[in-house]
Amino acid sequence: THPQGEGFEGYDGWVRGVLNGQVADPTNGALYYNNPDKEGYPGWTNNVRRGVKIANHQFY
Repeated sequence: THPQGEGFEGYDGWVRGVLNGQVADPTNGALYYNNPDKEGYPGWTNNVRRGVKIANHQFY
């Protein structure tokens, strides 16, 4: 799926830069994320290292 619409403009180049190592990964290599404001902290989050939180998203 290719996201389109308001809020997604400009992300194509940024994501490519992160994947190519040209732009620093703001999640520090996180493999998972969730929105604790909507989901709380599900059980699986006890088994992974909690990383940075960006806006409403907690990365692990």
